[in-house]
Amino acid sequence: MSRRKAKVRRPVRPAAGAGRKFAWRGWLAEKAPVFRFAAKFALILGALYAVFTLALCQKVLPIYLESIARIAHGLLHAAGESSQLTAASIWSPLHSVTVTAQCSALEFTGFLAATILALPASWSRKLPGLALGFVLLSGVNVIRVASLYFIGVHGLRYFPIIHENVWPAIMVVATVAGVAFWIDWALRPAPTASHAAS
Repeated sequence: MSRRKAKVRRPVRPAAGAGRKFAWRGWLAEKAPVFRFAAKFALILGALYAVFTLALCQKVLPIYLESIARIAHGLLHAAGESSQLTAASIWSPLHSVTVTAQCSALEFTGFLAATILALPASWSRKLPGLALGFVLLSGVNVIRVASLYFIGVHGLRYFPIIHENVWPAIMVVATVAGVAFWIDWALRPAPTASHAAS
């Protein structure tokens, strides 16, 4: 009676680089939501800036700039300043400030709007965020314009650093804070029926 030798199977070694390939796939799958958000954010932001260049927006923009200047001028008068208002310019013999497109805070508003639109949330959460974000940044910008005129009159030597360094940083902080507060509210789970009834 013949005896057959049992075959010993050797473990198959994975091909060189296969582990790295699967690791990259896993990493890409894990980061897919981040990449989707980044792509949507970039597309929406580009579309918003394209809209800002349309002829209709360019006709509406001066009205918005004059409104910012008018409200800032009112704040200055409430503070006792004897400034004058001409279109989007606040002036006096001592100093003048003109609200231009670069001082409109629309670039910060566009960043906030693109972030809100790119994140996964319902329109019932997005629309209030867009409206309140616009009001928030416009309000901060009014204070910026009024303060720059005030500093130009009473502390001209500080004007360049506050105009070019301090206020841009404040606008960035206001934008990020607005987005953070909206995310905390928008992604918070809605109360259930039992909680609403209690």
